[in-house]
Amino acid sequence: NLRLSSMLAALGINLEKYLHSTSMVDVHKHMTKCSACQHNTQCDEEQASSSISIETVHFCNNKKHLRDMVLQQQPAD
Repeated sequence: NLRLSSMLAALGINLEKYLHSTSMVDVHKHMTKCSACQHNTQCDEEQASSSISIETVHFCNNKKHLRDMVLQQQPAD
């Protein structure tokens, strides 16, 4: 699903790390949720925005997992 991979990239989530740290069952679930989404225009606009963040993708069906991935990739203090 190109929209999902574009969202990962826009949020700074490393695709390779995502694929290695997420079960294939969960990847399939994320792709299914993304494909069934009714917010395609909002998703595309947000991905094109320079101010995209996990807070601005509140409409995303995968927001919880995306947020967890973003938080995992942040350096520890």
